[in-house]
Amino acid sequence: MALGGVKVAGTTSPMNLLRLALIFSLGLGLARAAPPPEPFTGNAPIKIIRDELPVFPVVAHAYGLRRGEARIAIAVDEKGQLRDTLVVGYTHRSFADVSLSALRQWRFEPMWVHGVPRGSVAILKFEFQTTGAVVNLDMIRDEMTETYFAGTPAGATGYSVCLPRDLDRIPAPIRMVQPVYPAGLGARPHQGRVTVRFYIDEQGRVRLPRIGSEAHEPNDEVAAWALADATVAAVAQWRFEPPLSNGKPTVVLVEQDFDFLPPP
Repeated sequence: MALGGVKVAGTTSPMNLLRLALIFSLGLGLARAAPPPEPFTGNAPIKIIRDELPVFPVVAHAYGLRRGEARIAIAVDEKGQLRDTLVVGYTHRSFADVSLSALRQWRFEPMWVHGVPRGSVAILKFEFQTTGAVVNLDMIRDEMTETYFAGTPAGATGYSVCLPRDLDRIPAPIRMVQPVYPAGLGARPHQGRVTVRFYIDEQGRVRLPRIGSEAHEPNDEVAAWALADATVAAVAQWRFEPPLSNGKPTVVLVEQDFDFLPPP
């Protein structure tokens, strides 16, 4: 089965991926009590509220490396808990290892959408130089470019996740759960398209499913999010044969569209 249509129906669409902004949270001491803040009703990306920066890995020096990079995909739930991490790229594995070690000590605030905390996924980019400091830590676009790790220094072991075109074949599904049209959306029929982006890991498990675009319900955002949440919950239960590239298990980034039609 190709990752094609699901109707609730869909066809695989070209990747047009998202850019998120990383914001550090700084606490400010006040000399006197401030009035209670107004309830937050706006939007905000994930925030890191504590960070322990990794240092330049000693093992990288043995390969003559003077700089390097790692990319880690993270899933943060609506309570700010780090629920999953996945290495999606590095110039040398040691950079990913020290990045993961530091990342697991961090705390987060969740993404907010119209005053409601929501789970979300983002990519963190760690850049290193020989001083040991991370010179840039930023959320970046959610795709791997073909040339990003080109020119990796001799002796390094550059890696990035695959795209479907890099696979020997599209992995066959072992388990697929159909999204359920959400109950309780009221009398008015709702419909729309939801795009879900997710990784399939070396064991064929779905990792870090997230919304590429919400359902098209311009006059009812509650319904749009309900359709989106139902879709992500279903995709999280999918399972595939291990994806292969050049005969070896790999991680692949894929995208799937779902078209919701209102029930009769």
